[in-house]
Amino acid sequence: MKTKINKTNIIKNIFANKLYLIMLFGSIFISSILLFTAKQIIVPSFYDQMINNTLEDAKKVGQHIARHQNNNVKSALFYTTIDKLKDDFSIVKIRLFDTKGKIVFSTKTSEIGQVKDNDYYFNVVAKGEMYYKVVKKGSQSYDGVKFTRDVAEIYVPIMDNNTFKGSSEIYYDITDKKENFEKLIGKVNIFYYIFSFLFILVSFFVIYVLSKNNLKELNIEYDLMEKVEQKTQELQEINTNLEHRIKQEVEKNRERESQLFQQSKLASMGEMIKNIAHQWRQPLSAITSNASSLKLNNQLGILDDDEIDKKMDGIITKANFLSTTIENFRNFFKTDNEKKEFNLIETINKVKNITDSNYKNENIKIIDHFSNDTILIKSLEGELSQVILNILNNAYDNFITKDIENKIVKISVTLENQLIKIKIVDNGGGIHEDIISKIFEPYFTTKHQSQGTGIGLYMCLDIIQKHLKGTLIASNEEIEHNGLKYKGAAFLISFNATQL
Repeated sequence: MKTKINKTNIIKNIFANKLYLIMLFGSIFISSILLFTAKQIIVPSFYDQMINNTLEDAKKVGQHIARHQNNNVKSALFYTTIDKLKDDFSIVKIRLFDTKGKIVFSTKTSEIGQVKDNDYYFNVVAKGEMYYKVVKKGSQSYDGVKFTRDVAEIYVPIMDNNTFKGSSEIYYDITDKKENFEKLIGKVNIFYYIFSFLFILVSFFVIYVLSKNNLKELNIEYDLMEKVEQKTQELQEINTNLEHRIKQEVEKNRERESQLFQQSKLASMGEMIKNIAHQWRQPLSAITSNASSLKLNNQLGILDDDEIDKKMDGIITKANFLSTTIENFRNFFKTDNEKKEFNLIETINKVKNITDSNYKNENIKIIDHFSNDTILIKSLEGELSQVILNILNNAYDNFITKDIENKIVKISVTLENQLIKIKIVDNGGGIHEDIISKIFEPYFTTKHQSQGTGIGLYMCLDIIQKHLKGTLIASNEEIEHNGLKYKGAAFLISFNATQL
């Protein structure tokens, strides 16, 4: 029986279809994972990073005080040093202790001569380990002092050749840091709630469209069956003696109508998949693919529980991949404060993995020219990765606007006398000569206003020049691939790095 296509029947069809319910609850499950990740992983990691930065500052201040303490704690130079540290690091109070816990210096002079007899001083600090406590506004410190602002009370041991010589106690005012942290967390929470809501909303819209198309297909099938039955009756009425022939004609008609139905069905599914593909990328497109496969097999009557379990495992795997990807990015775009050891080739491959989905969708091939699979250097890995990623994304944006066959990007790495050279060249037609001198200027872009801000290459140049102390040069080059010559844009990154 034909079903009237309206909102009520479409929604009823969703709740009556096992596959659609799985997709709906799957989207809710994915959103829950995203919110859980934000609450349990991202927020605590931000807080830990704030505390670690404060401890690192305290360590530096303690070491600086220890160096000046050797002169004379009563000298004018020492007091000048203490005052400057208080101003530079938002320090409320500084105290110095000897090995027995006696206060030998304090910015609050009335405390000089008092003895620290707490267990943690001799069991932790005296053994060369830092000790700290975050004192909330209105709470008391270890010494019973009540503060009107949020303070981090930190003990930094003073060591000389692994021998405990005393310690410095530093009271940091972290009120502003904490307030900024809470504002940041508020924005992060808002973003994840909005994203989760939109994700569920779009998922429901997709399921709604699928359900609507399903009802249309069922109505088409019903219409076809009615027409077949009508033609069969007409043939039987014309000549009962030709019953055998009529049966043959009816069968042919059924086959033709079935083919038309399948073509219409495939065309409808193709259009639907095309629309979804434009809105979602991997791994969400993989989830839709699994769901579409389950839907088709259900309509053909070949769907079993094993296949449902297998496809749902695939959906859950992709959902877990979404959660992992969030964490990877947070780490990937985390700004490096210090140079660290890393494998340059492995870093480039990580960047390639991020662009892999887009590049494969546009049939863009990356060709590597590495002299060695391992080049160990000491530099700023995160910031270098951001520069390489930006250049690869620009190449992708250029390719999708042009009709180019055999789209390629070549990446080469050379190392000579501590000088790293990374060259990235594409065959996308190059950069117009009248604008090539402007591409590193802030807010200059050749993209539509809704697609580009014009700060990508400007920031790349800033990172290379100021942070890596190197150069970034853009030019047009002619490259050869499979016997054919192409013109493309070339970016050469050069900087000094310590080879390990």
